[in-house]
Amino acid sequence: MAIPFPIRTHILGLGFIVPKLITKQREIIIVNSSARYLTAIVALVAVSTTLLSAQTGSLKVGFVDSDVIFQQYPEAQAIQKKLDATVKSWRDSIDAMTQEYQTKLDEYQKKQALATEQYKQQTEQELLGLRQRILDFQNDKFGQGGELARQQDKLLGPVKEKIIKAIEEVAKEEGFNFVLDRNDQFLIVLYGDSRFDLTFKVLDRLKRGSSGTAK
Repeated sequence: MAIPFPIRTHILGLGFIVPKLITKQREIIIVNSSARYLTAIVALVAVSTTLLSAQTGSLKVGFVDSDVIFQQYPEAQAIQKKLDATVKSWRDSIDAMTQEYQTKLDEYQKKQALATEQYKQQTEQELLGLRQRILDFQNDKFGQGGELARQQDKLLGPVKEKIIKAIEEVAKEEGFNFVLDRNDQFLIVLYGDSRFDLTFKVLDRLKRGSSGTAK
């Protein structure tokens, strides 16, 4: 039976990029979701319950730093570089569209006072169209269920499975009942004895291959 690792709340979202676009026009803004904070709160409650149970029973609790694993696992980093390059190209496209929007807006504002109603209506429609194109593009690429999320699931999915499998194997071999994640962003371990840090054992297992025998 798989160990119910709280680490899944972070490792299953390794490297997730939440872009924030801010231009001179205040209305063109990507607002980060508050779901991250809800996840952290739920995870903290779950870990607190686990630690309380460990104090009253014979459970053995270990922890890993998923950031360290992700940053030092070559396969994960290769995929992250590929995702970073893709994201950069999308951001460059957004920057170009935003610059086009801003240039046209500046030109319109200079001519607005003396412009005809026909010019105003036509230009305002063009500006609305450009603005909507920017919002649609960034939502398609970075929105919930967007292309970035799909690419991450496709490329990082196999790596996440390897990491979780390695954690489970190390935990069973070392006699741990639970392995928690003490990542800085999702601080779900209130206290961790360094003797129980499995981070580098898991990383070593990943580099040697999950089928190897732990030293």
